[in-house]
Amino acid sequence: MVDEFDAIIRFWLEFGVDGFRIDVAQPESLDVFGRWRRLCNAYGAVHWPWRPCCSACPVCRS
Repeated sequence: MVDEFDAIIRFWLEFGVDGFRIDVAQPESLDVFGRWRRLCNAYGAVHWPWRPCCSACPVCRS
């Protein structure tokens, strides 16, 4: 499943999207979001939130 999501994200990044919006994040999802962020960073396509979701979030701080 993880590889399939990565393939879908790569497809859209190669198609030219600038980034993705993630509306709901739960603490157990942070590893997945970090993986997606690194994938998007590789394409230079990350438009991260204008403010972090919380000061302790390792995804927002990176």
